[in-house]
Amino acid sequence: MSESNSIVKMINEELGINLLGVLVFNGNEIVLANDVPVELMRLAASLINFINRVNGLEYAKVKLNNVLMYAVRSGDLIIVFLANPTLIEGALSLVNRYVDKLVRMSWEVLNKAKAIEPAVTVEGDELTEDDILILLDYFKGKLRELEAKGE
Repeated sequence: MSESNSIVKMINEELGINLLGVLVFNGNEIVLANDVPVELMRLAASLINFINRVNGLEYAKVKLNNVLMYAVRSGDLIIVFLANPTLIEGALSLVNRYVDKLVRMSWEVLNKAKAIEPAVTVEGDELTEDDILILLDYFKGKLRELEAKGE
């Protein structure tokens, strides 16, 4: 989260616009996100569902009462920039220069996530409290390993 928060801060300072947030999706899953209110995340997720259904859609802009959303597809990833609805829509195209950096950061996160293999396979329809505790211990250990390696 802190890296994506710093990206938003950098974009705001360099371009002189006030982005509310940036979200990066792989399919319907959020890969990167800065501190965005849940309401805006839900709106962005709805936009992502639409974009995923329309093949070949590279860009989308949606202006609502409380947010202007600008989505850019880059391969398997979709980057959604959230801005104040009073922002001049043309100014949002300036954020395109940050797409490559966000894509690179997102793939780093995805590759780290793939490196963590599941500790436990749960059979059946539900997780027990013991299953959850085992998984939490496993992931805490993996995070400590990654931090020790400096990743």
